[in-house]
Amino acid sequence: MISLIIPIYNVENYIANSLESAFNQSFKDVEFIIVDDCGTDSSITIAERLINLSPRKNNIKIIHHDHNRGLSAARNTGLQHASGEYVFFMDSDDTITPDCLQLHYDTIINSNAEFSVANINLQGRKSIHINKIDKNIERVNPLLSYLELKWSISACNKLYRRDFLIKNGLQFEEGLLHEDFLWSFNLSLCARQLCVVEKPTYNYIVHDGSIVTGKNSTKRIESLIHIMQEMKSEFQRNQWAAGYQRLFYKNFDFIRLTTSILLLNYDGPIKDAKNYYKIIGKISEHAPKSLFGVVLKLPFEVFNLAKPIYNIYKKLRIR
Repeated sequence: MISLIIPIYNVENYIANSLESAFNQSFKDVEFIIVDDCGTDSSITIAERLINLSPRKNNIKIIHHDHNRGLSAARNTGLQHASGEYVFFMDSDDTITPDCLQLHYDTIINSNAEFSVANINLQGRKSIHINKIDKNIERVNPLLSYLELKWSISACNKLYRRDFLIKNGLQFEEGLLHEDFLWSFNLSLCARQLCVVEKPTYNYIVHDGSIVTGKNSTKRIESLIHIMQEMKSEFQRNQWAAGYQRLFYKNFDFIRLTTSILLLNYDGPIKDAKNYYKIIGKISEHAPKSLFGVVLKLPFEVFNLAKPIYNIYKKLRIR
């Protein structure tokens, strides 16, 4: 059985399409776990109406939080209530293809992999990039393919063996934005093998006001700084991963640079942006040099001159 976990929070304009795609799966042995994270709109009312109309309503349960706790907590709650052999996470403003779960299941049961990855259809604004997955990554360690950016870091659109997640204590850290960076990194440290579904099975929809299109808040910047600090600590704790040191810091510096670029669209005072830039610059001191790291040696005043270019880029990428 597959436990399909869907957290819900303020998605009244999208929840109907999302749940209909979930309930219309060709794979039959599914336990649907909907986590109500106490939104302020009619999302749950819409969800309850759709559940009552669904032929699969006996396999659907809603878990209610007492108050809003965020996406990480909602996913953890879903995982705690899951009883399936496999777990699949889905966001409630995206959709999945009718054969999504069947394709993931057929792929993972014929392998020794702890989780499957699949290609994604990107819909909406084009301010993010998703690369097509190469099936050859099945032959290498998941940490290597993670560091080489060969698969999406999103927790969604992957089928996990539940006993593997439980054994390794893989939960989402609460209170963060972009928690999937840390989740997928820890996943890659623990897993020995992944498997690939070559067909796109997930429709990732970028909406106006989405976390990937809005202004960059203090919480967003501080979340990414915390995630980088945790990633570095976890990497250093895992001695077997030492052979990937140069590649780790190349990937790590890419995240540092990306976070610094977000400061060009930061919604707080310039002095705070400068302070965050300094913190980001110090996180990987004494690490092997990379091109991304060299860029971050620039003084903030020089780096900040790229702001007009960044704003033009955003306008060109967003339709």
